[in-house]
Amino acid sequence: MLTFVLSCVVNGTVFLPEYSRMITNIGSNSMVEIAVSPQSLIVLAQVRKHGEDDPIVPPN
Repeated sequence: MLTFVLSCVVNGTVFLPEYSRMITNIGSNSMVEIAVSPQSLIVLAQVRKHGEDDPIVPPN
C-alpha cells in the first residue's frame, strides 16, 4: 500500500528489492533512494542530473 501511495504521489517508477529499499525516479531530473523501516521513511540519497540550461559553477 505504501508503495502504491508513494508512486502515485511522485508519479514515478518504484523498485522494491526485497522490500528494504526503494529507488524512485521523479520525472527525468532526479532519483531518490529511500530506506523503508516500520517507523519511518529515510531518504538516503538524491541524485540530480543537470540540464543544459543550468549555470556552470566552478568547484571551490
